[in-house]
Amino acid sequence: MLKFDNEYYQKVVKRYGYMFCNELVNPLEGFTMKEMSNWLCAYNLNNDISKEITTKNTLVIMGVGVNKEPHIGTISQILRAIYFQNRGYDVQVILGDLDSYNARTSQIEYVKKSVEKYRRFIIGLGFDDYRGTIRNQLDHEEVMKTAFIIASKVKDSDFSDVEEDLSEYYKEQGIYTGIEFPVKQAILLMFADFIHNGFKNKYKHIIVLSGIDEHTYVPKADEIAQRMGIDMTISGLFSSIIKGFNNQPKMSKSLGDSSIWSNMSRKEIEDLILNTTDEYLTYEDSIVYQLMAATLQYTVPQLETIAKICQDNSSEWLTEKRKFAQELFKICNIWNYS
Repeated sequence: MLKFDNEYYQKVVKRYGYMFCNELVNPLEGFTMKEMSNWLCAYNLNNDISKEITTKNTLVIMGVGVNKEPHIGTISQILRAIYFQNRGYDVQVILGDLDSYNARTSQIEYVKKSVEKYRRFIIGLGFDDYRGTIRNQLDHEEVMKTAFIIASKVKDSDFSDVEEDLSEYYKEQGIYTGIEFPVKQAILLMFADFIHNGFKNKYKHIIVLSGIDEHTYVPKADEIAQRMGIDMTISGLFSSIIKGFNNQPKMSKSLGDSSIWSNMSRKEIEDLILNTTDEYLTYEDSIVYQLMAATLQYTVPQLETIAKICQDNSSEWLTEKRKFAQELFKICNIWNYS
């Protein structure tokens, strides 16, 4: 089974020519170098490009599937989008209703209702929808038009190029059958989601936020934009993966017993944080530490202190876990009132 660990991250970064964020020459505008380390690695953020990126010419994008309630991995990505918004960037959160309909066989009426609940939830987490945009796919035909236009430069091999490393595991679990036509439709629309605002000359730079497990879509979208001759750059900031509970490779909507879900009770969350077996040699492999880092509830110096406490695995670590479980429930509980 695929394991998301430092060895995996090193291989991906080397294979695709990414840069670890703690090795970037310059931080993005509004960030310190230490704050950039909240992300694992970056695509297309070399010195020349990062120097050109400003809060005025850049759109930050992230996508959210709406086929189920959000788990904490999804929530952590929303919190990262808010992190960018608080530093002055234009941010767009895309609610993937057509993605869920095409690639995950969700019923259209279900995803329509889910979109509105997700919208309220994201605002409840702190997203300012006056300064940024929360949009779905179904109601934005202009992006579908962009999808048809860029399709002239998309090849069948592009879809196999972006298949996620975890796909084989999902196939073994019987929850994914491969890149069939509906999935291709969803991926094409995702490319259009990334390209559209640059295609319309509104933004010079697009930064896509995602987990490292979904990294392949970003360089492929950038490649397609270049084939189209569009004067824009598409970059990616990729987060490390939160290990799943019950020996699952990650927290995933498709793996129901892997995650902390937004609709869980306080007791359920506390039980997972405090009582689930969390075996690790270094703090980076602790599921609870990974959750703490992913949700951005601590400053970088605070997280450095917590890393040491986690590594020591003392009584102080139990105290920190109790406090974190309470904060995690507060975050998740926003879903119940959305």
